[in-house]
Amino acid sequence: MGDRRRPGIEQGHLELADRRPGAERSDHGVHNHDATTGPDTRGTPPATRAEAQTVRLSQGAPATAGYWYDVRLDKFPPDSAAELVCRDSVGPSGFKTFSIRTDGAGTAHIAEACYSGDGPQHWITANGIESNRVAW
Repeated sequence: MGDRRRPGIEQGHLELADRRPGAERSDHGVHNHDATTGPDTRGTPPATRAEAQTVRLSQGAPATAGYWYDVRLDKFPPDSAAELVCRDSVGPSGFKTFSIRTDGAGTAHIAEACYSGDGPQHWITANGIESNRVAW
């Protein structure tokens, strides 16, 4: 019967045309070696990108007892709720739980999240992601 493969296509392989800068062809497909362009994430939802969510705690203003927890969230899903749990050395499992909403960029900030005079260590979690620890 003869070979019924179409010209230009090897059996089991489909050659793709990639016209991005830095793309090159090989026997295993098209590869982009241009480090300046990086992966194409256009159209990828922000929550699925490889960006690490960060929770940052700073010592805030003086409170009734100790200091306020000043908290910043970055790279969280946009326009969504995050559950925060305040923690310290005396209450490592948490002593206050509440929610805040991120903005359209996935960022949130609260200067008076909770306060503690117990120490020495203070930290917070947001959706299970632990912040840095601060001593006071």
